[in-house]
Amino acid sequence: MLADTILIIDDEPQIRRVVKNALANEVSTVLEASGGAEGLAVATAERPTLVVLDLGLPDMAGIDVCRSLRAWSAAPIVVLSARHSDHEKASLLDSGADDYITKPFSNLEFAARIRANLRRAQASQIAASVQPMQIGSLVADFTARMLRRGAETIHLTPIEWELLRTFVTQAGRTLTHQQIFNAVWGRAFGDPQQYLRVHVANLRRKIETDPVRPQLIVTEPGVGYRFELPREMMNTLERRWTSAFVWTAIFLFATDVMVGAQGEITEAHVALVYLLVILGGSSGGGRGLGFTLAVLAFISIDFYFQPPYGRFEISKRPDWMVLIAFMATALVATQLLARANEKTVEASRRADEIDRLAALGAETLSTGSASHEK
Repeated sequence: MLADTILIIDDEPQIRRVVKNALANEVSTVLEASGGAEGLAVATAERPTLVVLDLGLPDMAGIDVCRSLRAWSAAPIVVLSARHSDHEKASLLDSGADDYITKPFSNLEFAARIRANLRRAQASQIAASVQPMQIGSLVADFTARMLRRGAETIHLTPIEWELLRTFVTQAGRTLTHQQIFNAVWGRAFGDPQQYLRVHVANLRRKIETDPVRPQLIVTEPGVGYRFELPREMMNTLERRWTSAFVWTAIFLFATDVMVGAQGEITEAHVALVYLLVILGGSSGGGRGLGFTLAVLAFISIDFYFQPPYGRFEISKRPDWMVLIAFMATALVATQLLARANEKTVEASRRADEIDRLAALGAETLSTGSASHEK
């Protein structure tokens, strides 16, 4: 990444110095411009890999500089601003900006955002090539317009192809409804959300493993959509397979132990042990594993712990009530886990925001002290 060239367009020398220091170990060359016209001239002459753009410029509106750059350059544009309006952020994204960082900012967060945008730019170049592209279990050939999952060929309409191409070439970046609408339909009239809602739903049904819980095309409420790279998805699948193996082994071990102690334990003890295993499996491996363990527990109780032993006979209504209880346990466990995860993510997000604000305050104070000393 050290071969990259970054252009900073900001009228404040102090901010340019902070940005330059933050990127010292990230890029090989940092160019500077103090105004919009100068920035456009430098960008035209030097063709930077990425542009850091301040909105409050003395000679031009930052959003106009953004539009001018995007008219001919595909380089990522990261906007710096002290303004917090969601409407303004959406307008900037619609105008071609790739990311938005609010002042004051942390050097660590800023450098991480720059690295992420450079990675996305590289991914876009790769995705735009004529070679077939692997997207998780899918293989997409945009030249031949062929999409396969294993031996299965998936038919996409022309609009769905353009949607997929737009998402893949901007993987990891949040695209507004208007940006996607313009890229696919090439016109600025109509209701972008209404058009997209239908076509994105159809595309999800064809490429997502579970369209109800999409992992490739993620909705950003009130803004648009983001296409997720499948590496995180594969990590999730690996964790689930590991959980399935572990909890199945625990189930078999518990069954073996209880069969050996058959005369010393009651059916209530057996049901309690299986309920705990189902709870653990549902929490670690999801609803599918929980339901599988519930069915196995139901069969095992009837086969090993109810007379006639060694035979599978379901003749009593209570037998089916046990199965229903096991299934309900798996369902409730996964729902509670999902809610807990949502709360954990929200708490983590708020904690990160507090830490970031604290770091920003400390950095602002230290920068102010340094300016006074000078």
